[in-house]
Amino acid sequence: MTKKVTIKNNKDSNIILINGEKDKLSHELIYGMKDPFDLANAFSERIDYSCYSLSQKLPKELKNDFEVKTRLVGDKLSYYLKPTNDESYKRNPLKINVELKIPVGEFPNGFTEDEIWKLQKEANKNKKPVKIPYIVGMKEYIGKYENPFSVLNSSSITGSELYIMPEKIPPAKEYTIELFNEICSFKLEKIKLERIETGEDFFVLSNNNDTGKFDVKLKFSFDDIEVVDGLESTMCNLKIDIAIREKYVSDCSTNLDLLKFNFLTSDAKSNFVFINLEDDVELFRNDMNGDIDFTEEDYMEFKDIIDLVDKIIYISKVKKMKIDFDLQYFQENKEKINLLYSELTGNDYTFKNAVNWDFLIFNYNEEQLRSLIKDTVIETEFKDLELFDEIFDFKNNRVILEQCEITDLIKNFKDGNDLLKLKVSKCTFKIVRE
Repeated sequence: MTKKVTIKNNKDSNIILINGEKDKLSHELIYGMKDPFDLANAFSERIDYSCYSLSQKLPKELKNDFEVKTRLVGDKLSYYLKPTNDESYKRNPLKINVELKIPVGEFPNGFTEDEIWKLQKEANKNKKPVKIPYIVGMKEYIGKYENPFSVLNSSSITGSELYIMPEKIPPAKEYTIELFNEICSFKLEKIKLERIETGEDFFVLSNNNDTGKFDVKLKFSFDDIEVVDGLESTMCNLKIDIAIREKYVSDCSTNLDLLKFNFLTSDAKSNFVFINLEDDVELFRNDMNGDIDFTEEDYMEFKDIIDLVDKIIYISKVKKMKIDFDLQYFQENKEKINLLYSELTGNDYTFKNAVNWDFLIFNYNEEQLRSLIKDTVIETEFKDLELFDEIFDFKNNRVILEQCEITDLIKNFKDGNDLLKLKVSKCTFKIVRE
């Protein structure tokens, strides 16, 4: 059966006849087209025309700021709105309306910004996206209009989910941290710090990827904003925590630095400087505001500790030996350490405290010995010294004992000799210089 189509008096018909032309992308033409570049150009022209046509259908308020373009999503063609100037999104902000269906009693105060912030903190902490719960629908808007090209607004998409992404961590930068007071200083130079945690009123910097001797954390927290003379201001509080890394836990030099750090952060009169080296900006310079108002006596006691550990470090370098840090042992053997340090540096040394000294004696008058010993100056020498589980041989020296007091006299102690035990109030070590 044959039917005729009459054009005359058929103005309302949906049928459009184009005499003598064929669709360039019809099955027959695509199948018969030999040059693939011609085919690609034909598709490109059709796609460009579709973008132009769709752009013309945009609401009037959006036409000057957006145009419709295409891109590949996987292996599928997709349309999207592309801004045409820098003000596009300022005049027509992108918004996503989210519909939640929250069980009764789940959030008594509603799903507020605080709940979103809790999810953000979880995402930042675990460095993984966190799903926003109870979402039943979403719509994307450009200005006041639904975005017809957003996947959120597609009728074919169901079960939309929205995730809070971890905040992007800025790259690490190099800083210098210095604390100091009138007797000592602590300095970390060119330490690479990066942000590892961000809260509503704080952030934390750390040197997780740095190769230094310490694990370092700086926590900056901010008080509520106050308005003073019409200007907003807030107080920034800083807390610094450092710990020795396992590789250096017994190293004397590193432990001395930690002692200085702990003393300086406790001192009410110490100073703190924090410099961003890459941007050449001094970020902070102020008082450390420690909790303790140290006295001059406290300062001198701590300076003695610094001097003692410095001597240990010197001894270890000269003798090419490893000495593990043990402050209690160092303090208990302070006189021996001072003596060995003096011998190594070629200096005389007078003991700070009384010294116990033993002698084997024979053929003596005990009564005369006891009466004369206090006023007698005894001269002897150190042959060696036992310290740090090592025996250190001494160079030629003289030891002068004065103000001696007999504490015991043991008869027949060894090989017919008696043992004289003395308490010496003044003991002087002298290097014999040839």
